[in-house]
Amino acid sequence: MESIENRHDSGTSVIPDPEQRPRVLVIEDTAEVRRAVKRSLKSLGMDVEVAASGEEGLRLVEALRPNLVLTDVNMPGMDGFEVLAAIREHPRCATIPVVLMTARDDRASIRRGMVMGADDYLTKPFTAQEIRETVQARLAHHSRLTTAFASRLRKTQAALWQATHHDAGTGLPNRTAYRTHLEAAELGPSPLALMVLELDRFDRLQSAFHPMQPEMVDSVVREIAMRVRRVVAEEGQVFRLDGSRFAILYAGARDAIGAEAVADCLLGEVRQPFTMDDLELRVTGSMGVAMWHTGGDESAFAVAAHAEAAAFNARESGGNHAAMYDPQQHDRAYNRLVLESSMHRALEREQFELYYQPQVAADTGELRGVEALIRWHHPELGMVSPFHFIPIAEETGLIVEIGRWVLEDACRQIAAWKDDFPGLKVAVNLSALQLRDEGMADMIIKILADNGVPANQLKLELTESMMVQAGEQAAKSLRRLRDHGCGVSIDDFGTGYSSLKNLRSFPVGEVKIDRSFVRHVPEDRDNCSIVHAVIDMAHQLGLRVIAEGVEEVPQLEFLRQQGCDDIQGYYYSKPLPPADFAEWARGFAEKAA
Repeated sequence: MESIENRHDSGTSVIPDPEQRPRVLVIEDTAEVRRAVKRSLKSLGMDVEVAASGEEGLRLVEALRPNLVLTDVNMPGMDGFEVLAAIREHPRCATIPVVLMTARDDRASIRRGMVMGADDYLTKPFTAQEIRETVQARLAHHSRLTTAFASRLRKTQAALWQATHHDAGTGLPNRTAYRTHLEAAELGPSPLALMVLELDRFDRLQSAFHPMQPEMVDSVVREIAMRVRRVVAEEGQVFRLDGSRFAILYAGARDAIGAEAVADCLLGEVRQPFTMDDLELRVTGSMGVAMWHTGGDESAFAVAAHAEAAAFNARESGGNHAAMYDPQQHDRAYNRLVLESSMHRALEREQFELYYQPQVAADTGELRGVEALIRWHHPELGMVSPFHFIPIAEETGLIVEIGRWVLEDACRQIAAWKDDFPGLKVAVNLSALQLRDEGMADMIIKILADNGVPANQLKLELTESMMVQAGEQAAKSLRRLRDHGCGVSIDDFGTGYSSLKNLRSFPVGEVKIDRSFVRHVPEDRDNCSIVHAVIDMAHQLGLRVIAEGVEEVPQLEFLRQQGCDDIQGYYYSKPLPPADFAEWARGFAEKAA
């Protein structure tokens, strides 16, 4: 069975195409000089754009993002120094090489330009050869830097992929990789046996050895992983879901009888004794098995849930055996129908509510903004987790209606807080369906206008996988919203596989480091290296960085040391209803005063 290592997409290369013609922008108020410089550079096969003023030039810089800018220093209106300063302050254009052209040859003027970030100087009068040599040298230098940056990005992406798709203890693909394989399974051959293995009484093994000899427990788990892989061999894939649970996708069984025979064989391997330090250990397991067929009524994800339910039944009935999924005991289709039906009524009956979790500046401790998180107060089921109802809403299309309500309610709340918390930014999560809607930008702009909310107080969050899968229409909508004033943030950054091209194509201003990385800092050196690399890379791209899931002081201190911009997590507060958040925010401000 094809492994995760052979399947993942490495993303689009970020190394510039050597055959692509460089684009140079010439900003010069003297027409004769402008024409001469353009003629010299076009002789090298370059694309040359020209501007007659600093103001026009700056507009072209933002629109074209050229590979290099040549600008005169002495111009009416915005001079070359002002153009240079504006470029260096622009989050998307700050790294563009800038060469200043001037009749001044005094050292003070040259030094001023270099201090402001100029890459080179041409003193008038200059020859065509001097222009060509200077531009070629600057472009070559910038190309080397870009290539080195691309190499670092690829290494960081590879480390991110390894960390987010593999279990560090066993080297097996993890739960994230398992979900990826389940998605691919629906396009592959069938039947496919989905199995879940739970180690019986694993907590007792941990209690006995972990305080003094944690390596003993790790060794047992690694050995079990090796045994399971030997049995599965080339006909399946093994995943570690968490400490005591494994999942197996097995393509070598024709039917349930064959799958159950494989499960019994796996349990037999698990039961074999472990000898460690003259101590013989025996471990047993409980297994759940479910069969998935192409064209069936249920998705691979639903069948995977059946396998987990069967494993639970096997454990509850004494463990140490395998159980096939019994659909009569788990009528998930009915439960799903009930939840879906309730969801329609939930909007009408105002059962949804937005909770708000604060985002705090890492350096100053100032309240920077909040993330709006939806909650469902079900009259019979109580509080229903978004993890249960959001996937159903996405599959049924209800997420579009729910997403609109979230945007409207968030904007109403911003307006209600305008006196108590002026300028507070609120982040709202977008769904993939919303992102693909051509009318999304119009809808959001109208909601902002209807509530009298400044666009710069609304931040739109999309996941890394949504960004990779979205098309040009989605990017166009987000660019329009960015130009209107809204912020755009990438949520769960590091758990997908975005390329530098994706980050540059979308108008992203911020990335959020996923809690799976934050959870293990500063103890885990690999996670620390990844977090450092992500923050450094994001800042080089002109992006702000927010870390979510921060709960402990050591995590906060480490993130501060790495230059993380904002912090979100239970260290400051859990998500709160509006009234409770307002009370928390006032108390927080009083403590900070």
